[in-house]
Amino acid sequence: MVCRIPAPAYPPRARRLEEEGAAIVRMTLDTEGHPTAVTLEQGSGFADLDAAALDAVKDAACEPYLERGEAVPVSVVQSIDFKLTRP
Repeated sequence: MVCRIPAPAYPPRARRLEEEGAAIVRMTLDTEGHPTAVTLEQGSGFADLDAAALDAVKDAACEPYLERGEAVPVSVVQSIDFKLTRP
């Protein structure tokens, strides 16, 4: 299954505080590949990063998951990583 997840916006406060981490997000996809439920499976340790990860995943577009040739709802886990680029 292929998903296109928009790059999350790095929260300005998190950038200023040099917060980095990964948020593990679970999303339930409908038969058309659209997220119907998004939850935080494991936090990054920073509320701003977790919120940005959830927002990004809500806008995901995935190919439908097929079982025996028929689209079915599915639950998938996705890691959203936040890493600052430094000069």
